[in-house]
Amino acid sequence: MSMLDGVLGFVCLLWTRLAYYLRPRGVDRIPARGPVIVAVNSTSLIDRLFIYATLPRRAWFYGGTKSRFFPILSEIGRAFHSDEPEEAVPRAEADRLTREALARGEVVCIFPEERMTRLGHLLPFGSAFADLLAEHPDVPVVPTYIFGNWLSMFSFYRFRYLGKWPRFRRSKVTVVFGTPILAVKGSPAIRSAMQEASAEAFEASRYDRLPVHRQMIYTSKKFPRRFATADTNTPGMNYGTMFMRTAVLTRLLRRRLDQSRYVGVFLPSSVGGQLANIALTLMGRIPVNLNYTIGQDVLDKCIQQAGIKQVLTSKQFLDKVGLEPQVEIILLEGLRKELKTADKLFGLIARLMPGWFVDYVLFGLGKMTVDETATIVFSSGSTGDPKGVILTHHNVMSNAIQMLQHTNTFEYDIVMGVLPFFHSFGYTVTLWVPTVVGCGVIYHFNPLEAEAVSKIAKQYQPTIFFATSTFLRNYNRKCDKEDFQAIRMMVCGAEKLQPATASEFEEKFGFYPSEGYGCTELSPVVTVNRPDHTSAHVRQIGNRRGYIGHPLPGIAVSIRDIETKQPLPLGGEGLLWAKGPNVMQGYLDKPDLTAEAIQDGWYNTGDIACVDEDGFIRITDRLARFSKIGGEMVPHSKIEEKLHHILRTNEPTVVVVGVPDKRKGERLVVVHAPMAMATDRLWSELKESGVPTIWLPSKTDFFGIEKLPMLGTGKIDLKGVKKIAVERVNA
Repeated sequence: MSMLDGVLGFVCLLWTRLAYYLRPRGVDRIPARGPVIVAVNSTSLIDRLFIYATLPRRAWFYGGTKSRFFPILSEIGRAFHSDEPEEAVPRAEADRLTREALARGEVVCIFPEERMTRLGHLLPFGSAFADLLAEHPDVPVVPTYIFGNWLSMFSFYRFRYLGKWPRFRRSKVTVVFGTPILAVKGSPAIRSAMQEASAEAFEASRYDRLPVHRQMIYTSKKFPRRFATADTNTPGMNYGTMFMRTAVLTRLLRRRLDQSRYVGVFLPSSVGGQLANIALTLMGRIPVNLNYTIGQDVLDKCIQQAGIKQVLTSKQFLDKVGLEPQVEIILLEGLRKELKTADKLFGLIARLMPGWFVDYVLFGLGKMTVDETATIVFSSGSTGDPKGVILTHHNVMSNAIQMLQHTNTFEYDIVMGVLPFFHSFGYTVTLWVPTVVGCGVIYHFNPLEAEAVSKIAKQYQPTIFFATSTFLRNYNRKCDKEDFQAIRMMVCGAEKLQPATASEFEEKFGFYPSEGYGCTELSPVVTVNRPDHTSAHVRQIGNRRGYIGHPLPGIAVSIRDIETKQPLPLGGEGLLWAKGPNVMQGYLDKPDLTAEAIQDGWYNTGDIACVDEDGFIRITDRLARFSKIGGEMVPHSKIEEKLHHILRTNEPTVVVVGVPDKRKGERLVVVHAPMAMATDRLWSELKESGVPTIWLPSKTDFFGIEKLPMLGTGKIDLKGVKKIAVERVNA
């Protein structure tokens, strides 16, 4: 080692220790001797410094970066034997130096993505990494993940490198070295291992984060005059006013609530619903947002499962939905009449006092950690009885941070929230993400009222919109281009994004919606497409049509065989399993179902999927939407696609379900809304389309109904459809 290497190495080590709280994990997994390849993700200009400061062996960097902004970083870059891609060592020379280093038994570090991510997630791997693995198949590869530097001035957060105010406190950066695997396993296996390392990094840093409501306190104090929230019936208010009103609401609720742990919230996505959830959480209670789009019997069942004794709602809303929880009801209108001068004074103190005083003294939250339960979300019940999903503050806060990094959300964004809070997407992404980031959010209680949605969007100019494919069809028909002119990212989840609907939206509004994917049990977001990054020198692909995107940072995915549960090779279709800090704590009072769903930290989503070579995931079906007929698994959704193609419609018109059959065990039934084609002709064209005979329902098993039952999330109520099918068949 030269003197320059030693001096610069010391400077690097000193700086990373003084400016950062550096936390290495898995250092003992790195082989003590012999050739090793360390594969590292790249999120910032100074990633090499963290590797240099934590790696126990001296490393040579393949195709790294040399900063052109600070001379000292240029010198450090030369000490690491690396250069900026625009001034790169010629590929042949880099390969030769790598061969020599590995032959000497040294460590070679490489950034498989070849460029720093502008998108926040792990990019597709480059050809140089694949060639390196092919040339050295017997060399162990250590998958490595750096987490915690995305919000720094050296990353592409806020859509630029540098040009941002530095953070004047030590940032906590976690570097996880994963279990070595042989290079012969190939890029897909190493990519998957790096995602597992990212999940481990999130877990290692869990206590760096505050519970969501405590974070909300500090956000309100940091941005008291910034726009916070509004809805169709409530004028906009800033964070200072929002927090003051929330504090007053806690005083009013303390006088009315008993000692029950769970409190029901029967309110739409609105400012009132938002403040009610925050206030209950500040009080140490667990809000349970109840689904107001289901029948009275299912509503009562959810209340009974959670042991809810009191429900917070409003008289106006109860009259509108026509349902009423059969427990003690606390009306918001009644609380307003109980307002006292002392309550107003408490709210004023909460607004004026510093965050630490409000956190530790006023609300006494200092001892509360992210391990506490944040909420119970009841699954939609589209394919079975609803189950209470327990989400902790760690689950919700982690998913909020993952979304922040993946979507590059910052304080000046405004989120459009039309998804209900009883839906985990609405609860995490439109209720808590804005308060974690410090950005604004606007609500409308009914996402199907396109005219009202367009009106509030035109007024507040949201930049990020979360919706579903069903809602998009409405907006395509009834909204104008000017209504959504400020939107930079439209994310659709909860159901498959129909290509025709997305293309129609793009043609009208000028941008293509991003499809995402999640589950209630995963807090909920797992993957999201996001707009591509394109600049003069760099193009990074974030959106692949027909796919659900890349996993969020900190989430690992695995495609496994349905029967054996063993990982499948690249491109194989199997069950999608997910692992990360967003995996639920479990099902409420159902340990057997929890043990069945979560195995070794991996959650079985029940969806059939595949992954391509760039890491994009595609959902092909749902395991619950198969029928086993004659020993063969018959996919309902594939038959539905054929039928909709024959009908030449993008509207959900037909649903295929399986019902019990004495002879076959199960048979296919088609339930459909009014169609422009006769049933006999539809059946004939389906038969002539080339589908396997076993996929063909009987001509007499087509049943028409006036309207397909829908859930509040915009998805078809499959449980309701199956009930109709069974009744028609039995009749």
